[in-house]
Amino acid sequence: MRRMNNSDIKMNLDPLIYFISNIMVAIIPLIMLPILTRVLSVEEFGQVALFTTFNSVFVSLFGFGFIHSLTQKYFAHGHSEEEYRCVISAGIVVFLANFIVVLCLGSCYLYLATDYDESFWVIFYTSCITAFVTNVINIRLNQWQIRRYAFRYGVLQVFLSLLNLTLTIVFVIIFLWGAKGRMISIMGAAIIIAFISIIYLRKDKLLTFRVSLVRVKEVYKYGFPLLPHFLAIFLISAADKFVINSKLGIQELGIYAVSFQLASCLLLFYDSANKYLLPKLYSELSQNRNRSMVRDLYIYFMMIFFVSIVVITIGPNLILLLTSATYLKGIDVFSILVVVHALGAMEQVFLNIILYNKLTKYVSAITIISGVFNLIGLIVLTDSYGITGAAFALLITQIIKLTLTFFIANKFTPLPWFSIFKN
Repeated sequence: MRRMNNSDIKMNLDPLIYFISNIMVAIIPLIMLPILTRVLSVEEFGQVALFTTFNSVFVSLFGFGFIHSLTQKYFAHGHSEEEYRCVISAGIVVFLANFIVVLCLGSCYLYLATDYDESFWVIFYTSCITAFVTNVINIRLNQWQIRRYAFRYGVLQVFLSLLNLTLTIVFVIIFLWGAKGRMISIMGAAIIIAFISIIYLRKDKLLTFRVSLVRVKEVYKYGFPLLPHFLAIFLISAADKFVINSKLGIQELGIYAVSFQLASCLLLFYDSANKYLLPKLYSELSQNRNRSMVRDLYIYFMMIFFVSIVVITIGPNLILLLTSATYLKGIDVFSILVVVHALGAMEQVFLNIILYNKLTKYVSAITIISGVFNLIGLIVLTDSYGITGAAFALLITQIIKLTLTFFIANKFTPLPWFSIFKN
C-alpha cells in the first residue's frame, strides 16, 4: 500500500478546512440575526436586502468572469509568471474601469430621477464600492484556492466576517445608524480586507503595477460574451426584490429577505464544496478521467439532497430561534429557497464544465432565457401568491437553468452518467 505523502494529506484536509471556515463564516451572520431583527425594523431589513442584491449583481458586472478566466489560465499552462502577473493586474484595471462607468451612469440616473430618497443613494454607492473591492478580494482568494492554500483562504474569509461583525456592532448597535450602518459596516470591512489582499498579492509576486493594454483587451474579450449573462443575472437575482417591493411593499420584502438570508446560509456550505471540487474537476477534465469525475459528482449530489431535507425539516424551529414569530410568515419561502439553492449548487458543477471549455456564449443564452422566464413568473405569481409566489418563480427559473446547463455541458463534454454503474 502506497504511503500518503504531504501533498495527499494536504489535499484530503482541504475540504475540511473549507468546510470549517465556511461554517464559521455562516455562524457569524446567524449570531447577528437575532440582534439585528430586534434593532432593525422589517422595513430596514428590506433596504439591506436591496443593498445585498445590488452588490451581488455589481460583483458579477464588474468582475466580467475574470476569476474563472484566471483559474482556466492557471491550469492551461503555457504562460510565464510575468505574463500571469500582468493578467491579474489587467483584471483589476477592468474592475476599476467597470466600477467608474457604472458609478457615473448610476449617479446621473439618480440625479435626474425624483422618486428616490436618500436611502436609495446610500444603497447604490455602498453596493458599488463594496462590489469593486470584493472582486479584488476574490482574486486573492482564488489564487490561494487554485494553489491549495486552504488554510490561508479560510483565515481571510473568517477575518472578513469578524471585521464585518465588529463594525456592525459599532455602527448599528452602538451608534444606532440603522440600515445605513449595516451597509457601511459591510463596505468598510470589504475595503480593509481588499487592502490586505493587495499586500499579499504583491508579497507573493502575483501583482505588478505594469499594466498591459493587450491583457486588458483579453479580459474584455473573455468577458464581453458574458455581458448579457450578467444583465440576465440582474433579472434573476434582483427582480424578485424589486417586484416584491413595488407590488407588496418594503415590509413584505423584509420578511422575504430574512427567509432568503437564512436559506442562503446553505450557499456557504455548497460554496466550500465547489471550491474543493473546482480544481479537482478541471484537473480530471484535462486528464479525461471522466468516470472518476462522475463518481465524485454523484456523491456530491446525494450530499446536497440529504442536507436539503434536514434543513427544510428544522426550518420552522430555525426561524423562531434566530428571529421572531413575525418572520415565521416566510417559512414556505424558506423551504422553497432551500430547494432553489440545492439545484443551484448542482447547476454550478455543469457551469464549471461549460466555462472550462470557454463556451461563454452558451452561459449568456441560458441566463437570458432563464431571466425572461423568471421575470414573467414573478409578475404572474407574486400577484396571486405574494412572497411565496416570488419564491416559486425562482424555483421554476432554477429548474430551467439546471436543465439547460446540464444538456449543454453534456453535449460538449459527454460523461458516463449511466454507464458508470455497468461493469
